[in-house]
Amino acid sequence: MTNNLQTAQQLSIDKAYKQAYEHFNAQRYSDADKLCTAIIQAVPNHIDAINLLGVIAQKVGRNDLATELFQQAINIDSSRALLYYNLGTSLFQLGREEEAVKTLKTALEKEPGNRQISDYLNTIQKPDIGIKSSLNSAEEFLQQGISYHQTGQLDAAIQCYRKTLELNPEHAVAHSNMGFALQTTGELEQAVSSYQKAITFKPDYAEAYYNLGVALNEQGKLELAVASYNQAITIKPDYVKAYNNLVNILTKLKGVDEGLHLLQATVEKGLDDNAIATLFTNLLNYHMPKTASDNKYVKAQEALQLLEYEYIDREVITDAVVQRLFAQCQEVMDSHKIDVTGDTTQIFRGLVTLSPNTSLARNCNRHALVFEKFQIIPEECFDCYKVTVKPRTVMELFKLMLVFDSIDLPKDNLRKCMVEVRPNISGAYKGFVYCQGVQEAKDLLELVQQTIYEKISKHIPVSVKRGCSEYPPIYPEYEHIDDDSNKMMQYNEQWRHYEEYTDKNLTKHLYPPTYDTHNHKGFTLRDAQVMQEWLSYAAMIGDLSYIKIFDSPVVHKLLTVKRPPFQAVGDG
Repeated sequence: MTNNLQTAQQLSIDKAYKQAYEHFNAQRYSDADKLCTAIIQAVPNHIDAINLLGVIAQKVGRNDLATELFQQAINIDSSRALLYYNLGTSLFQLGREEEAVKTLKTALEKEPGNRQISDYLNTIQKPDIGIKSSLNSAEEFLQQGISYHQTGQLDAAIQCYRKTLELNPEHAVAHSNMGFALQTTGELEQAVSSYQKAITFKPDYAEAYYNLGVALNEQGKLELAVASYNQAITIKPDYVKAYNNLVNILTKLKGVDEGLHLLQATVEKGLDDNAIATLFTNLLNYHMPKTASDNKYVKAQEALQLLEYEYIDREVITDAVVQRLFAQCQEVMDSHKIDVTGDTTQIFRGLVTLSPNTSLARNCNRHALVFEKFQIIPEECFDCYKVTVKPRTVMELFKLMLVFDSIDLPKDNLRKCMVEVRPNISGAYKGFVYCQGVQEAKDLLELVQQTIYEKISKHIPVSVKRGCSEYPPIYPEYEHIDDDSNKMMQYNEQWRHYEEYTDKNLTKHLYPPTYDTHNHKGFTLRDAQVMQEWLSYAAMIGDLSYIKIFDSPVVHKLLTVKRPPFQAVGDG
């Protein structure tokens, strides 16, 4: 009887570990962590579970914890080369290079033919392997370094740049390239130092000033970054990338008007390319200049805002109304000679911020980062709901956009219309009204549904959904909505340390918006550009309703998006 019980328990442990490993492979680190912890509570010397916990700790940047776990596993069984290899990699990440090399050599002694261990050991010892012994000049080492750099072999590239600088300590390009390689590996302080040396030896090195600005920006030193970008522009007046970054920082530091003023200056200098135009459309989408301007983008935006909206008082929005609106928008764009292409496919209305100190845009970017990195659902997302509308054609999407522009919601909830470009998410056209809490969503459902039924069609699906579409494929229970909140999926407290790690290490450059707290009512340059993309999308998937709006959409890069073919529907 006892043997049978032990066998059953062992089968259960083995099954739990197998499941933990499957979670790990699917990057569901928190679920794998939970199972491994439970296994170790039942079997304290379960080496595989301890090792997997260590690997998970590595993945989330906790190499201090990882070293403790790997050492614990080695204390149980010192014969496994893998345990020494894992310990060595964590020691190296902690900067304990001598210990790392010694540990990896022990791993190689236990498994002499292991290529993975020997390759890693060779890498961190930075041998001259791979660097041509015939090289004897600074320029030859530099070119070899550039070759390594271009193929992603950063350690070898850095080694070559160092050889270059040993032979020619004043080689500005080698200092700058060294900075770029170090910046790529996350060594920002050393990168900044390298860029500064490059500038010391070549004061007119615009690219080094630009890269220095990028590194300083990543460090959060915005004022210093501004100075670097300004130097780059002074040396190279047509440096569009430097203007782009400078506008973004000035907008954060001094407000949108400062950014718009600089953009206007770039256009006056003749730098009116698509990157500058995109910046204009993005900033003007939320904010108009406080002073009069003859800038063509500002004038076009003003003209779009003055268009008459005949759909507001109509009981039903007709196809002809949509056609006339789009024609008016195109006329404004053409008359001001504006041609903007971009990758924006969403039109927003309503509130930009959830609260005076909380940006929805920043939160969503942060939450997406948490989910992408750790495959967990952030806590705030458990209170995020949306009234979801699924237009059946691009014509209905345009009409929904008009409804969202004019609808009067109690809290002016954020709402958006979009075409679906995510490869693994179903549906072509969508609209969302964002709510905090399931009750608010249910309260708004009736209002939104009634308005859509009256102005567009009674056959358009309208429902309440929870959070982002990316979550249910991994957590199917997340999308279940019940009147009893206790029956719905709840936040897993064991996920909290992943969120804390993200906030501490990964989100310092997700800045809150500096523009007004509401999207414009009426139409903007970005809206006009997005509408063009919608028509391109409709043509791509075979939705011929686009012809009723505009029969010759411009083919943009959205045509590379793989989407299912369009299925024609009717009101029945």
